[in-house]
Amino acid sequence: MKRLLEVIACSVQDAVEAEAGGADRIELVRDLQLGGLTPPLSLVRDVLAAVRIPVRAMVRETVSFQVDDAGDRERLHRAAREFSTLGLDGLVLGFLKDGAVDLDLTREVLESAGLLPATFHHAFEAAADPWRAIASLKTLPRVDRILTFGGPGSWEEKCGRLREYQAAASPEIVVLAGG
Repeated sequence: MKRLLEVIACSVQDAVEAEAGGADRIELVRDLQLGGLTPPLSLVRDVLAAVRIPVRAMVRETVSFQVDDAGDRERLHRAAREFSTLGLDGLVLGFLKDGAVDLDLTREVLESAGLLPATFHHAFEAAADPWRAIASLKTLPRVDRILTFGGPGSWEEKCGRLREYQAAASPEIVVLAGG
């Protein structure tokens, strides 16, 4: 499997510097200190115009991975619809409900996103049962990546867990190690 260097960017300058530094793909967010939230549409357009490498944009309106507010849900749908028209490589998202993947909301947001694929982000770390989360995500054909730091423990434990996650997620989903 080819190694992929994905770099988080919060600005056009970040994205340009990431590309110049050898990044293979950009994850575009705003408010990284909050874990990354949905970037403005204008920023997504500007970054896409400034770089040649693929860009995935975050679709996340709250710090919590659980979304109960109807207004937040509508903002997620709107962002997914708008982003679907721009030529992105995909979305980055992750929603939980009671410690499990919120399949309904994830499916709804993906339906708003045209045919864009998606990375399920670090919400995965907050899932009560990562194996159940992987099985749930495999039912969503457009989720092609899971971003995880491998859970708690030593580097050796994390690396072993990442291999186990990848074995469980294959062939539908690729596990991206990141932190």
